[in-house]
Formats: sequence, structure tokens, C-alpha cells
Amino acid sequence: MSLFRTIGSIFLLVGLCLLGTALYLFESQRRFEHTALRASGTVIDLVLKTHTRSGSGSMSESSTGYSARVTFEARDGSRHEFVDRVSSSPARHRKGQSVAVLYDPAAPGDAVIDERFARFGIVIIMAPLGLLLSLLGGVFVAVPMLQQRRVRRLIAGGDAITTRFQRVYLDEGLSVNGRNPYRVVTQAIHPATGKLQDFVSEPIWVDPSELLQDEPIRVLIDRRRPKLHHVDLSPYVAPEE
Repeated sequence: MSLFRTIGSIFLLVGLCLLGTALYLFESQRRFEHTALRASGTVIDLVLKTHTRSGSGSMSESSTGYSARVTFEARDGSRHEFVDRVSSSPARHRKGQSVAVLYDPAAPGDAVIDERFARFGIVIIMAPLGLLLSLLGGVFVAVPMLQQRRVRRLIAGGDAITTRFQRVYLDEGLSVNGRNPYRVVTQAIHPATGKLQDFVSEPIWVDPSELLQDEPIRVLIDRRRPKLHHVDLSPYVAPEE
């Protein structure tokens, strides 16, 4: 499996997981909204919450925020309290503020402040991020597959010509994990144009310069699209796993 495909698979997997989680949370909130009852509540206190997450090495980072403690009266006359699941700094609410409440009639303690962004905020963040990672991952997976398919087609039915090795250069326009691949340049008369032309290989991750000196190199050309070609380095460079 190529490095591009490995990275793409990771991006695609993470992206799909984020999209799946966002969809699950969205549907959960919609189902809850469909069955929940509405009530008017009052903020009676602000609760300070500390969130700790792992940082680099053994370090950890913490942040604090305020969540509203809300009391409300259910439809059956019973009173209940809950602490809002969302915290922020500065606080989004103040003591004595009236807020709309959604609660589960079967378990009134399971209640939330009825604010769209607070309830769907995590979905709004996760869904675009998941979509972006999925698209990037899909491109990283698809491009090597399409390239391999094109190479197999050229090997099976392309017109073969013999070319002379010219040089190897570092492709600084392409970088993966901080590394730049190499490309081999060969030269020969193009059978379709009758002119001398350079042929450039696909990216490789080793420098084969010493092996290619004075060696004839086969190039396969697409009959229907003569600009498409494949520099066959298989006798000199091991195929990418």
C-alpha cells in the first residue's frame, strides 16, 4: 500500500467516523426534540466546570467554563433541577434569567436548555470537519488507484520505445511527511511527433541515479493519447508496497 493511500485511508476513516458521530448526535437531538415537552425554566446558579485534556508529552491542558443550573416545573406540577451540558467562558446565562427548557416526560431530570446552537453546536463543528477529511482521504486513496490503473493499461497495451537516461531530480512540489520524491527523466524521439522529447516518471522514493547510468529505459506510450506515458523502472526500482 502506497504512502498516499495509507494517509488517505486514515483521513477517510477519521472523516467517516466524525460524519457518523455527527449524524448520530443530530438524529438523537431530533428524536429528543420530537418526544420532549417544553417548559419555562429559571437560572438559579452558575456552576464552574473544569475540562482537562491531554497535551504533548506528559503535560495536560485545562480550561474552565460556566454552566447554568436551571430549575423548572414539569407539566405534572413537579419541580426539577439540572445543570446545562454546555459550558462557556464568559457565562452565556445569568442568575435569574428565564430560559426555555426541553425535558423527557418519562425522566424530567433529563432536560436541556432549548437553544439550537448549544444543542447542535458539536454537530455544526464535526460535520464540516468530517466532510473535509473524507474528501481529502478519498482523493488520496483514489489518485494512486487511478494512477496504478493507468500504468497497468499502458503495460498491457501501450507502445514501447527505448529511451536514454538523462537525470534524476527531487520533486519539491510534492511532499509527504516532510519528504520529497524523486522523478526520473529520460529522452527519445516520440513516435507520434517525430521530435526529441523528455519522458518523466511517476514519483519514486529512492534515488536510482547510479543504477541508470548508460542504461536503456523502456517507456510505454498510450496510442490514443500520446501525451500519456509510463517510464518503466521495474528492472531497477522495487515496486512500492
